[in-house]
Amino acid sequence: MVTNASQASMLRVHGYHKYLVLALASIMTMGMALSYLYSMNHFNLLLSATRALDYASFKQMERYTPSRAADRRNWVNVYFVKLSWFWNTLCTVVVAASLSNTVTWKRLSRFALRWALATCAWFAMSQWFFGASFLERMHVASGAQCLANSVRVSDKLCRTRQRLTADSHPQLFDSFEPGFSTTHKSIHAGWHGGMDISGHTFVLTLSILYLAELVVPCMTQRAIASMPRGPMRCLKTFSLYGTLSLMVLWAFMLFTTSIYYHTTQEKVVAFLCALAVWICLPKEPIS
Repeated sequence: MVTNASQASMLRVHGYHKYLVLALASIMTMGMALSYLYSMNHFNLLLSATRALDYASFKQMERYTPSRAADRRNWVNVYFVKLSWFWNTLCTVVVAASLSNTVTWKRLSRFALRWALATCAWFAMSQWFFGASFLERMHVASGAQCLANSVRVSDKLCRTRQRLTADSHPQLFDSFEPGFSTTHKSIHAGWHGGMDISGHTFVLTLSILYLAELVVPCMTQRAIASMPRGPMRCLKTFSLYGTLSLMVLWAFMLFTTSIYYHTTQEKVVAFLCALAVWICLPKEPIS
């Protein structure tokens, strides 16, 4: 039976947590300051609006992205950030495997519970919450509309990012200017208006705080002194440095997101949502 004292202990915030949250807040503040001073997020804000209002202009603008970091199609975003929870889960499995000789069932249960809760939160916030994700519901509630070349369409088309063609949606294409279907065989709908809470800021912040629970307790003097020798030591070293490297990558992507994407309000709200989820996750004790 779990007592109130043990529950409080599992949720206890340690000193390093405070420094980590402060570091993440500082990274975001620097990025948002650069974004504000030099209007570095202006291109992507305009690009998102143009996608919904004028698809032809949107395709033209995509060709002139100001930098790789400002391009949503860059390989780090596509293969890492978009798949962030896969990489976080992989790190969890590898770290747990590296501790298999010394880990207790109590600690293993914390690993499993923390991963399950964080995964459910990530899934509900950004993927599915009885239909639309929680972030999408917030977006729509704040006034967002799903448009295809300025024509109001079902929200589902924005959610699923379904490709629209003259064959699949003839009435929609008939409403466009003559010749549009000749130059654009397919289009995608886009959101317009409302507060688009930054999903990247949410998942990157949560990912860093989540991964910290895996590596920091393994880096204490007592944990290092008790490291096994042989292949298990190599596996543990690999898992720790691999997870730390992923945390650095997430921090870098959080910085670029703060610079090039979304409004300040959208990023701050996403950051606070990630903190709210993290504060409810079980924490590892430090010995």
